[in-house]
Amino acid sequence: MEDLEKGNQICEFLKQHYQQLNKERTTKNEERTSDDAVTRGVSKQQEEELLQKNEIKANENLELSELLVEEKRFSVDIDNQLREAQTTLLGLQSDWGKLQHRYKELKVDLTTVRQLNDDLHAKIQRLSARKEGVSRQHER
Repeated sequence: MEDLEKGNQICEFLKQHYQQLNKERTTKNEERTSDDAVTRGVSKQQEEELLQKNEIKANENLELSELLVEEKRFSVDIDNQLREAQTTLLGLQSDWGKLQHRYKELKVDLTTVRQLNDDLHAKIQRLSARKEGVSRQHER
């Protein structure tokens, strides 16, 4: 969350910085255009056209700088989401490892229970056979 706030602050700073640079560039372009027009003896109408072209370029630059700021903000959001996804993935991998370990333990327990069941069944059969043998001896 702090990264997002820092990213937003950086984006806002960049936006303001680009806007200031744009204003300065526009002012310089207007001054240069005006000076150039006087030097070349350009008509007032041509000077106005040049100023309009410079203003259009300045607006385009401002739009581009706003797009750059938006792209930076988007990049920060993606980085944060990626970090969250990586953290989630690490947690899932850890849980998967624990589940695999528990499965192995249960598999060993099941094998032990089966062996005990087989042993118990064998004892029951031996006792039944012994009981039959004792019963036959009593019958004789």
